[in-house]
Amino acid sequence: MILQHMYYKHFKGGVYKVLMLPLNATDGKEMVAYVGKNDPRIWVCPAAEFEKKFMMYLPFGTVLHKDGCQFVVTHNGLGYTRLYCNETGEEYKLKLVDVKRHHVSSWAVVTMYEYDNKTKITYEFEVKL
Repeated sequence: MILQHMYYKHFKGGVYKVLMLPLNATDGKEMVAYVGKNDPRIWVCPAAEFEKKFMMYLPFGTVLHKDGCQFVVTHNGLGYTRLYCNETGEEYKLKLVDVKRHHVSSWAVVTMYEYDNKTKITYEFEVKL
């Protein structure tokens, strides 16, 4: 699922923010309108094509919420995201797995995994879109 206002990373490395999910006037298929983080041009492509070339991404500085605590994205590595908890000072190295729109439309639920000796630990955070 593609989320409006969410960031995505292109397989070649660029980071983009989804602006809207318009419909093609000719055939009614879902499209994706997005803008580069460092490029003001607006791009449009079919949603099916977008899903093949982009993956979800949490940029540096993104603030996530869980159990009354704030977590800030401090680093994105190959296949992982590092989070810092403002309240405890703990750092987490997690894999971004999924983002789904929360029942409140301006929020999303972010699911991340931490692998601890073959045990998969699931973390769910909220992020304002």
